[in-house]
Formats: sequence, structure tokens, C-alpha cells
Amino acid sequence: MKSIALQERLAALVNFFSQRRVVVIGDLVADQFLYGEISRVSREAPVMILRHERTETVPGGAANCA
Repeated sequence: MKSIALQERLAALVNFFSQRRVVVIGDLVADQFLYGEISRVSREAPVMILRHERTETVPGGAANCA
């Protein structure tokens, strides 16, 4: 019961802000994710060697909520 009321209030709040202009102030950064498969551990240092498959860049920082 409480969860439904909370969901309805959240939906009303989102609807309210959809009709408003909002300013977001903060750092705008790009988050970069590297995907691949670990092929081995380096002999020179205790780090894993990644065989790169793809890279994904997405907005981060203040851009996350904008």
C-alpha cells in the first residue's frame, strides 16, 4: 500500500518537472568503459592483461542527471 502511494507521488513529481526548465550545474565528464577478456597476468607486475573487444563512452558527472 505504501509503495503504491510512493510510486504515484514520484510519477506526479516527474510529471511536474517535465513541464519546467531545470538548470544542472556541475562537472561534465565522459565515462569510458573498456570491455574485453583477461588473457593473462603480467610477469612484470601483478596486473591483468586485457584483450580489448570494445569501448563505450557515455555522459558522466552532472550529465548523468541532465
